[in-house]
Amino acid sequence: MNFEGFFNGKTILMGFMHMIVAFTSIVVVTGALGFNLPLAFLFAGVGTLVFHLVTKNEIPVTLGVSGVYMGAILFVAEQYGVAFAHGGIVVAGLFYILFALIMFKWQDKILPLFPTWLLSTVVALIGLNLLPIGASLLTNNITVGLTSLIVTSLVSLVGNEKLGMFAVPIGVLAGTLVAFFTTGLTIPSSVGIEYIAPQFNWQSALTIGVMAFPAMFEMMGDTKNTGNIIGKNIFKTVGLGRVSLGNGLASMIGGLGGSNAYTTYGENASFVMMSRFYNPSAQIWTGIFLIILAFLSPLMTIISAIPIEAFGGAVTVLFAMIITNAIKQIGESIDLNKNPKAFTIITVMIAVSMLTVSFGGITVSSVAVATAVGIFLNAIFNKKCIDKHNE
Repeated sequence: MNFEGFFNGKTILMGFMHMIVAFTSIVVVTGALGFNLPLAFLFAGVGTLVFHLVTKNEIPVTLGVSGVYMGAILFVAEQYGVAFAHGGIVVAGLFYILFALIMFKWQDKILPLFPTWLLSTVVALIGLNLLPIGASLLTNNITVGLTSLIVTSLVSLVGNEKLGMFAVPIGVLAGTLVAFFTTGLTIPSSVGIEYIAPQFNWQSALTIGVMAFPAMFEMMGDTKNTGNIIGKNIFKTVGLGRVSLGNGLASMIGGLGGSNAYTTYGENASFVMMSRFYNPSAQIWTGIFLIILAFLSPLMTIISAIPIEAFGGAVTVLFAMIITNAIKQIGESIDLNKNPKAFTIITVMIAVSMLTVSFGGITVSSVAVATAVGIFLNAIFNKKCIDKHNE
């Protein structure tokens, strides 16, 4: 492993800045799910360190809470309890590890089946699936939620590149201030680590575990984008097997620890591009800072006072941005006017993603089904339209 410049002042500072970038999304998703916030930070840090160990510290990546699982986790928590949601996350981690083992053996044969436009379509469908969840979070106090949404949007629109990176925390702060002056804030006495051991049943295992499938596409998209930023073909130099193994172990550890599923973070990849600082040792410091943050109980208490509607407004914009960026990447990777088969495949995937799919009384993620349909149709009917990832 390469630790060049690990104790350099700029490396440490950039590690702290990456923690700030990841901070808001961890808080927003964890708050929306009702999971324990200190544990979310603790295992985001642990997961990041595990990822860098597995990938030999070759990629400037931070792991954070994955929003892909939100719908499935909320459903399982309501139907069976939070403990079963954690169990489902463990199973999702196992699916990642299984995928990693497959990629270790057959990456060169399998990777061409996942062209950029297909990856981006799945990410767009994930965003479309999450958007109603974000919108539902702001309905109890529409004034607070809309304030957060509008301020987040305005900062993204009129702010410069550096300010735009912090549009979400600024929006959450604006919504919280409106709540403070209108309805007041409920500040808990203290917020500490509260562990809920995972429990398992096949219903929760399938409902959440299958979400690892589209989440892997998000991981591949983030990995490809990070490689483009640093000028390195990560699929070749590191291998998707190691990347997936790092994500899977982080999610398994998170679920076993009574916390979230973890994955690569697009926001942090964007910050790597903005900062132009590519030393992966910075993200090791990010992991350390996230672990320290988990034990700062007064700060956790203050964060827990933020109203869910303030989170809802900001996360709604975040999910909309995911959709917009994915559509942009589709347009950049393929000319649909010249490839009617890809156009039709994307159309079918969108249609399938709107359906409610059940097997044996268990509701299966429509995004996961749409992803499987897209891969199948592309492999059969669109063989000429394949990105050569390993070139």
